[in-house]
Amino acid sequence: MEEEIRKEFMELLRLLDEGKLQEFKDKATECPPVDIAEGLEEIEDEGRVLRVFRMLPKDISSDVFSYMTSEQQQLIAESATNAELKALVDDMFMDDTVDFLEEMPANVVKKVLQNADEGTRKTINQFLNYPENSAGSVMTAEYVGLKKNMTVEQAFDYIDTHYCEKITLEEVASSVYMSANYFSSYFRKVTNISFSDYVTRMRINHARELLREGKKNVTEIAMECGFNNISNFYRLYKKHVGKTPKDEKSKNS
Repeated sequence: MEEEIRKEFMELLRLLDEGKLQEFKDKATECPPVDIAEGLEEIEDEGRVLRVFRMLPKDISSDVFSYMTSEQQQLIAESATNAELKALVDDMFMDDTVDFLEEMPANVVKKVLQNADEGTRKTINQFLNYPENSAGSVMTAEYVGLKKNMTVEQAFDYIDTHYCEKITLEEVASSVYMSANYFSSYFRKVTNISFSDYVTRMRINHARELLREGKKNVTEIAMECGFNNISNFYRLYKKHVGKTPKDEKSKNS
């Protein structure tokens, strides 16, 4: 965790510990969700993790949750009330929800399914490959009637052109005339990976090429490849490549 990010997160904790809740919420809103998740990862006290997460503004909590470790996601899910869990899942993109549930034990998956609406439950069951009768993972006539190859090719063309920009799931879904939730599920069904993971891989591959060229510094490359947060770039690059961008660049200098 970079020192500047650690200082920002420690300031958040100080505001919460001093009971300055509005200042805490205001500052949390200004912080990138990935930085908050990274800060939470360094807290060993589970009770404190729960307190910090529950005090986050509702409009960023689902984003923070999607970046958290699977261990802390499980802690949050098991501790949440049914209403809290439903609200959290409702605010998440379907691909993030499926990624989260793939790492969870049966009791957490069951709790999520029990509190999801029928449409969400069917989609989750379908992409987790649960039995037909578990909660009705039945394809709709609309899904079956789609021209799958053409639609995916169109989406790939759009992503290939715009992945270095601030591309969103909604934007790509709109380009192929689908709703965001439907496209998220559809993309994963056809490609076996989530939309966000696909875009991240595209960006990482491009960044790796630029790092090997050695003509630009790491920050410039991160920004050019669509990473607006340098700590997030370092984390994702190491996750996908097995070494840091700095190590990659040094190796090819």
